[in-house]
Order: sequence, then C-alpha cells, then structure tokens
Amino acid sequence: EHSRGLVQELLATPAAAEGLPPSLLQGLSKMRMTPEIQAFVMDALASLQLSFPIIIEASRNDTRLRDHIYAGFDTIASQLSQGSTTIDDAVATARELHKECREKESSLLASLAQIDGQVKDAQEWTNGKLALWQQKHTALAPRFQAWMGTGLGSLPTSAIAEHANLVDEYQDAVDDYTKALHDYNKALHDYEAKLVENSTASAEYAKQKETCEQNQAKFEESICDSGASLQSTCNAYLSAYTVRAQDYQEITSSVAARTIDRQAEWKHLKRVSCVLRTLAAMGKDGDLGANSSSSADLSACYQADFANGNLSIPEQPLPARQPCQVLPPWPCTAAF
Repeated sequence: EHSRGLVQELLATPAAAEGLPPSLLQGLSKMRMTPEIQAFVMDALASLQLSFPIIIEASRNDTRLRDHIYAGFDTIASQLSQGSTTIDDAVATARELHKECREKESSLLASLAQIDGQVKDAQEWTNGKLALWQQKHTALAPRFQAWMGTGLGSLPTSAIAEHANLVDEYQDAVDDYTKALHDYNKALHDYEAKLVENSTASAEYAKQKETCEQNQAKFEESICDSGASLQSTCNAYLSAYTVRAQDYQEITSSVAARTIDRQAEWKHLKRVSCVLRTLAAMGKDGDLGANSSSSADLSACYQADFANGNLSIPEQPLPARQPCQVLPPWPCTAAF
C-alpha cells in the first residue's frame, strides 16, 4: 500500500516541478516492487500515454483556430476590393455612356457648323446669280423695248442691218439671261435644301444635347451613389477589421498561453512516464534500495530534454489594415 501511495504521489506531482521532491525520490528509490505494484505502474504508464495524442490534437486545434481567424482578414479585405471593383465598373459604364454621348454631340455640332457655312455659301452664291441675272435683264430689256418700238419699215437699209446685228446680240443676251436664270434657280434650290438640312441637323443636335444633359446628370448621380456606397463599404470594412483584430489578438494571446501550458504538461508527463518506465525496468520482486543507481536513474528523468517542437505555434503578425479607395470630390458635394 505504501508503494502504491508513492506512485500516486508521483502522478500528482505539479507540472511546474523541476525535479522530484527529495522525500519522494528517496521513497521511490527504496520502494518495494511486487508484481501487483509493477502491474499498477504499467497501468499508470498506459494511462499517461493516452494524454499525448490529446495534447497534440489540442495544439492542432489551436493552430486551426488561429489560422481561421487570420483568414477572416482576407475575407473582409476581398469584400472591400470587390465593393470597389463593382463601384468602379458602375462608374466606368456611366462614364463611357456619357463620353460616347458627348462625342456624338461634338460631331453633330461640327456638322452643324459645316452646314451653317454651306448655307451661307449657298446664299452668297444665290445672291451672286440673282445679281448676274438682274444685270442681264437690266441691260437687255430697254434695248429690246426700243427695238420693238421702232418700226422696221421706216428704217434705212443700214439700220435694218444694224437691227439684224442687234437680233444676234439679243439672242446671245437671251442665252446669257436664260443661263443666269437657270443658275439662279439651281442656286435657290440648293440654298433651300441646305436650309432643310440645317434645320434637321439643328433638331438632331438639340435632341442629342438634351440626351447628353440627361446622361451627364445620370453620370454625376452615379458618381455620388458610388462615392456613398464606397464610403459605406469602407466604414463596414474598418469596423469589421477592428473587431477581427481584437478577436485575433485575444485568440493569439490565449493560444500562446495554452501553448506554454501544453509544453509544460508534455514535459511533465514525459518525465513522469520516464520515472515509471525506469521503475518498471528496474523493478523486481524485491527492494529497489538494493540498486545503488536507482536514485540517480530516477533523477535523470528530470534532466532529460523532453521539449516537443511540434507543439510550438509560430507567431502570425496582425495583417495591416487595407487602405480605402480615395475618390475625388463628388459632384453632389460642396467641395466639387
């Protein structure tokens, strides 16, 4: 019963103990080992072996917990990035629509200016043709009236010949007059066509400008909505990051403390197991005190290095907070 009590005292040794208490060491080294006590020692040793996989699994669980919390930073950062990308896409779509509209408006304005120039040219050309026609008409009409008012019967031969020349000249003048009139009519027709074209272009430009003004308003509204959404996304990220950082720091501190405890527990259980194995190896149906090296062999278990590097969990620094996207002044703000 005394030997059983010594083994139980060994099992109850504090994990922080750096060596066996002298009284316990003396008792164990002189303990009488019977088959019953040896069986008790082996049972205690087998029970201790069940603790080591549990310690290893606890370390793995803490590593997974730490890594899970850490991975959450990537998740909230991706939400910030995704929100920024979605906003950028919406703004880019509105910007491209507005850009295309303004480009078309500029093109129509250039065409309208060109048509205006063509209208002015057509008007000047028409006025020029009208002036030429009037000049021909002014020169021809009095001569024709004078010629018709003079009777041929009272004219001398020389005058008749002169009238014949006048008829030829008149015919040439009529041809010039007819051509001038034709040119004038054509110029007038072209001018009127240009007026219609100008009117159509002006209406198309006015409609396009109105559309662009509407698109401009939508574009500015999109910028404002995007800015507000981005600000909201940023605020949500900053809040989520702060909470996650606090959780992560608490978890890492807790994991670090448990890691120290597990290392200590592992070393302690390994030392106790070593003592039990030493007892079982030396034990015979007799007094251990007869073995002069028993005390040294038992003490050696507390000198051995039983540290387990696999139980160490490397530190993972807190990830830096991601910067929020900076927008220029929004159209709906005073800064704009």
